[in-house]
Amino acid sequence: DLLLSKAGFHQGDVLGSLAYALSTFDFYADVLARFPEVAGCSFVDNTSLVGQLELVWAVYDCLRLVAEGLGLRLNLKECLLWVPTWSYQPSPPDILHAIAARFPHSPLTYCATGFVLLGLPLGTPEFCAQHLQTVQAKIHAETAPLQSLSDGRIYLQLMKSCVNVRPHFYLRNLPPSYSNSFAKRSEEHTSELQSPD
Repeated sequence: DLLLSKAGFHQGDVLGSLAYALSTFDFYADVLARFPEVAGCSFVDNTSLVGQLELVWAVYDCLRLVAEGLGLRLNLKECLLWVPTWSYQPSPPDILHAIAARFPHSPLTYCATGFVLLGLPLGTPEFCAQHLQTVQAKIHAETAPLQSLSDGRIYLQLMKSCVNVRPHFYLRNLPPSYSNSFAKRSEEHTSELQSPD
């Protein structure tokens, strides 16, 4: 079956992100203006809220209603809640369940130790370290085949565009307390990838 798209943007079109941001900004800004105690930040369709738990949940509920009014729906798998002061508790306090009961149509997934936002870990030191180790293992696995390249020009281009770019994203965006060991392991791995003879 052939499906012809007669409206909207194709997946990956840069204008799609711009159109989304422009069409939702005023609505999201209006919601946040009603709750000055909650800080909100959006990067295209990723919105983060910081503030008192009950107010954050109220803003989230309003944003859900605004999105539905625009014909959009939230990806509930990515609607996450992390409360730093609860990080080392075996289960969240009862207040979480009481607040959740007030907003039954706006469920959140509780993350005990942290979550990942735009590829960056936010959470306990252990959570962040584990995420960075996972990222590093993936980079190492993806770059291992480079050692078998016989063309030095191709090898150099791949090293410049693949190996060196991804670690810098983490090093630029995370505090040194999380990224120092990541930087050291990245350097060690890069030096192991010797240029082919």
